[in-house]
Amino acid sequence: MPHIQHEPLRELSQALYEAVGVPADQAKIMTDHLVDANLFGHDSHGSIRTPGYLKSLSEGTHKPVGKLNIIRETSTTA
Repeated sequence: MPHIQHEPLRELSQALYEAVGVPADQAKIMTDHLVDANLFGHDSHGSIRTPGYLKSLSEGTHKPVGKLNIIRETSTTA
């Protein structure tokens, strides 16, 4: 498997997410979480997921923009 420095990977990943309609701030959050997963050694939860996410976003399976609604708050939720 090729080794890629994390900064160029972050830049590429963010640009790809933005290209399929993810707002820049959300694309950065997604990218940071995925690349950080790789840096912490959790490769199965890292950038390897990007092609599948891009496919889902491109095909409309997932929406690039969503609105969160809090349905219920309890002492055990954040």
